[in-house]
Amino acid sequence: MTQIRKRRAISPAITTLILLGIAIASGVSVFAVVNSTSSVATVKGAIMIENVNLVKTSAGEEYLSITLKNAGNKALSSTAVNLQVDTNPSVSGVQAFSTSPLPAVINPGQTASVYTRVNYSNGTAMTAHNIGDTLAVEIVGTAPDGSTARQPTSVTVNLS
Repeated sequence: MTQIRKRRAISPAITTLILLGIAIASGVSVFAVVNSTSSVATVKGAIMIENVNLVKTSAGEEYLSITLKNAGNKALSSTAVNLQVDTNPSVSGVQAFSTSPLPAVINPGQTASVYTRVNYSNGTAMTAHNIGDTLAVEIVGTAPDGSTARQPTSVTVNLS
């Protein structure tokens, strides 16, 4: 006579551990996918230059005009436009001409602009550049948390 053997199923404890492992692995993979796509939505400041001009009048004075836009998703509490010209030749190194556009606080999507005469550090009008000269400009925006956004560009001196 043949003996009937009992078949044994997987114990409930082992089944629970297997299902728990599958759930944890699924959770980790979902977290990885969500975390990688959420980095696209990080808070950042970004500056986009819409227009920049440096004109020289018939009297020889130079005027800088710039319009910029906060293209990030974080407000900029201060913005500086630095024209890389030497405003004080008696001091070693380049002393850049710096001005700030208005409004001072630029919210996301908002534009700001400035139109100003380029002066030496003593207040006299700068007349050193020729029509066609190209000068470096850097715009630096600072957010309330201290992070900065920088946008370099160049501008060519034109006749007004």
